[in-house]
Formats: sequence, structure tokens, C-alpha cells
Amino acid sequence: MLEALHDRLKPARTSLVVGSLDSVSKQLISHLAKSAFRIAPCQITLREGTPAEMIRELTSHRIDLFLTNFLPAGQEARGLYHRLITKKPVSIFGAPKFRALRKGFPHSISDQPMILPTYDSKLRYDLDAWCKANGISFNVVTETQDISVKKILAADGLGLIATASHAVTTQVLAAELVELGQLDGIFEELYLVAATRKIENPLAAKLMKEFSV
Repeated sequence: MLEALHDRLKPARTSLVVGSLDSVSKQLISHLAKSAFRIAPCQITLREGTPAEMIRELTSHRIDLFLTNFLPAGQEARGLYHRLITKKPVSIFGAPKFRALRKGFPHSISDQPMILPTYDSKLRYDLDAWCKANGISFNVVTETQDISVKKILAADGLGLIATASHAVTTQVLAAELVELGQLDGIFEELYLVAATRKIENPLAAKLMKEFSV
């Protein structure tokens, strides 16, 4: 009825709606989609937004799964459950002109231009804590959640980015970015989050149990 009212065709395949933060690697989203297609023929809708937006979509059952690096807490987490799907070490990457900063790393990056995630990402809090612990100062020139924007800006030489290596494989292989060094104790942790439902989406339930990177 709803589809008819909005002049839409009802999907012949199982429907799966996945939400994610802008900071989540597009390769990871593609990996999740491929895993879903291997399980069963399906139609996938992908949405992006802030943590607050995606949590509202999840709790109201407008999305089935949420890919995030920032877990909801307290009242916001009621009725939700999650599973860690990947934990990768974080490194600093920059354009080739910053290659000399490998010497003396990590103190060599102090006061260098940085392109950082916003505080919608747990990684930003982890980076702040790492700076204080190591006596390093970041010269923040840009803040953005969008990993694609961060990679473009970094490849253009506008600053350094902190990310897991799998997110910049293409840029490293193309010599657009080089790894300057790994940040001890800092990891990119990504979770798959779902909401408790009376009637589960079987595809979403299977991905919650089996999907990993």
C-alpha cells in the first residue's frame, strides 16, 4: 500500500537498509554489501549521516544496520546491540612532500598541518588523548568526518591524516600518500549496530552474527 501511494515498485528481493558515518571507509561498506549479496539476493539501500541521525533511524527501524566507530551510550543505547567487526592500527599519512617527517616520528609531526575527524568520531578523542600523553601538538587546519574528503585534501598536500592503512590503499599504491608512522595504542575500531525487533530482518541478523573484516 505504501509503495503504491508513493508510486514505487515493491522490491522483489529482500530489502536491507544500512546506515553509516561519513568516516567509515567506502571499501568497508562495499565489503558489507558483497557479503549481503553472497548470503541472499537482496536490494540494499545505503545512507550516511551523523551518529545522532543514524541512531534515530535505527531505533525507529528505518535502517536495519549501522556501521560506526562511535558506540551509543546510556539512554541512547537502549534496545541496541553491537559487535566489533574490525580493529586496525592507525597510522599518519601524508603527501610525498612530507616524507622527511618519517625521521623522528612521532615528534616530527608536532605542529604540522593536520586534517582530523570531528568529535563525532571516537578516533578524534583517542588522538587528543594520544597528543597529551606524548607531548605532541596538532596544528588542525581542517575537520571533517568524510574519509573521502580527508584523502583528497591529504593527497593535495594540505595536511596529514590519521587512518587505518586499508582506507588509503589506493592512494598509497598510486604514490599519492605515504605512511609516516604508526601511532602506538591507537586503533580504528568499527562496529555493526542493530536494534532489537519483534520481527527480525533475517539478512541483517545473519550479517550481525557473521560479518567481519
